[in-house]
Amino acid sequence: MTEQMSSKSAAAIDRAKAQGRAALIGYLPAGYPDVQSSIDAGIAMARNGADLIEIGIPYSDPVMDGAVIQAATTEAIANGFASPVSSTS
Repeated sequence: MTEQMSSKSAAAIDRAKAQGRAALIGYLPAGYPDVQSSIDAGIAMARNGADLIEIGIPYSDPVMDGAVIQAATTEAIANGFASPVSSTS
């Protein structure tokens, strides 16, 4: 994470705190269930009040994630999602 991203994230959390509420932070596995649907979901989250959106990059061995995220990333990869970050070739 870059310093600029970190400061923008901190600013979003600080804004929520100043408003007397917790920050709403959404999580999306990229490409789940397909690329366009994940883009649409991210846009919907942003339009409906998410303060921050974390986008997870699916990879082939998500053992540290919970069962729901493991299933989503496995499906995203099975449906053709690929990222240079997650490629092992």
